[in-house]
Amino acid sequence: MAKTAFESLKEALDLLENAAPLNFDCGKLCDQACCKDDGGDEPNGMLLFPGEAALYAHQGSWMELYDSELLFEGEPVKLLVCHLPCPRALRPLSCRIFPLFPFLKGDEIKPGMDLRASALCPLYQSGEIGLSREFTALVGQAGLALLQNEKQKAFLRMLSAHIGEYWFL
Repeated sequence: MAKTAFESLKEALDLLENAAPLNFDCGKLCDQACCKDDGGDEPNGMLLFPGEAALYAHQGSWMELYDSELLFEGEPVKLLVCHLPCPRALRPLSCRIFPLFPFLKGDEIKPGMDLRASALCPLYQSGEIGLSREFTALVGQAGLALLQNEKQKAFLRMLSAHIGEYWFL
């Protein structure tokens, strides 16, 4: 039986609750660059998966939700922008998988470096050298959990194509 969008999202979130790309706080390498807004015209944040914005509707002053320019099913994808420090247990899925992404290729999940990390993440420059194998496997399992719902699968397909466009910028 297929799972709801929220059930598959929750499974993916739970898989990555205690996972990290390295065996220590990788934010120490870059002064938490992925958690900071650069103060530009557009807020920097993490895109939320379908149904995920409901988890943050009443979370308080540590974060804000915005409409991104990216559309999914005719609606703007929500963007969560943190105001440090964030409650680590409440990190969105995009934070939990960063700097990887569970790319959907055909009907297979292939965890790989998220090209959007290239400008700020020192782990991107290392080409996955030193990344925890457990973390990479968990990102793949989270992707498989998302495939259990058609809406999440469509979102993964859309984001996989969108991230792939960064190769041509």
